[in-house]
Parts: sequence; structure tokens; C-alpha cells
Amino acid sequence: AKNAQDWEMVWPKERVICSDVRIPQEIRDDLNRACTIVDISPDAAAALVRRSLERLLRKYLTLSGRDLDILITNSKEMLHPRVFAVLNAVRKTGNFG
Repeated sequence: AKNAQDWEMVWPKERVICSDVRIPQEIRDDLNRACTIVDISPDAAAALVRRSLERLLRKYLTLSGRDLDILITNSKEMLHPRVFAVLNAVRKTGNFG
């Protein structure tokens, strides 16, 4: 067993994967934070990504609905078919998990 003085704190290293200025700053911040912690806590990273997606659909596409499932369904007419297909896959994966 190691002594306390031999311990080393390891903090997540910041990873910036989303720097596109067309994406609102609050969304970019959450996505980058999720990438920073994904190796430490995949569940927390997934929650940040989910929050970003929900915020994007509610605030920036001005959709309404009681949950992410309804928001994704309501986005079909507003999004490119490939983007909607990805969101639908995310929803199905989340529902399965």
C-alpha cells in the first residue's frame, strides 16, 4: 500500500473538440466538458451531451415537448434527414440503455 505522500491527483485534461462559432457557446462548453470527462465518467459525459441536445432543440430550434423523445420527434421537419436519423438513433440507443 502506498503512503498518502506518494499519491498523485489526476485531473481530466481539457479536450476541445467543438470550436465552431456557429454553435452557441453554452452548447460548446458542455460538449467539450463531456469529452474531457468521458474516460472518467461515461455516464456524466452522456448526461452533458443529452442536456446539450435538449437545450439545442428547446432554446435554439424553439421546439417544445415534455421530454427528449418528443423533442426529437418534433424536430423531423426542421432538420436534414441525415441529422434527424442520427438523433433518432441516439434516442433509440438511450431508450435501450
